[in-house]
Amino acid sequence: MVEAMMWAAAVLMVSGGVALSALFVRGHRARWFKLAGTGVLAGLGLSLVGGTMLQAQDQEDARIAGGFDTIAALEAARADGVETKAEHDALLRERARRVEEEAQQAAACRQDVLCWAARHAADAAVACSPAIERLAEHDFVWIALSPESRLSEVRWADEHAGTLTYGGDRIRFRTEQGDLVTQTYTCDYDPASGAVLGVAADPMGS
Repeated sequence: MVEAMMWAAAVLMVSGGVALSALFVRGHRARWFKLAGTGVLAGLGLSLVGGTMLQAQDQEDARIAGGFDTIAALEAARADGVETKAEHDALLRERARRVEEEAQQAAACRQDVLCWAARHAADAAVACSPAIERLAEHDFVWIALSPESRLSEVRWADEHAGTLTYGGDRIRFRTEQGDLVTQTYTCDYDPASGAVLGVAADPMGS
């Protein structure tokens, strides 16, 4: 059926093209152009319809060969880079297994203060550093240049809420006399919101 339509389209387009050429040669352009053009257009129409039907038939053949229930399922599998239902089912199972495994790891990490703190240390350092700097009445100098190395200690601020208290002693505040005094500091940080909940600093040894 589809092949017959494609052949018919080809015949119509060729015959229309031949007729069109002949008409121009004979000088009857106005009278015959419409008839010849109709053949070409009809051929183009049949060609498009036949091409669409061929594509649909190819998809249906692939659906059956791959064991899929619907064309949509076939297209979803192809989007994931596989061609059969068995392969796609295996891929989906593996994907679900990884998601479950990651969820279990995250839950276990949430219960361990060191793991939880390490997971959020980079974001906490970026958020806490400017908050600690604002505690200086005059000038300040970081002893540790990289933000990650400024938070060397950690404990739960609120274990139930999952908030953390980071701490360190890698900054110096300048006094009114111009001296630089090393400070110990803490920063309460909420990983869920990325917010600094509070900061404090005191001269080391005080």
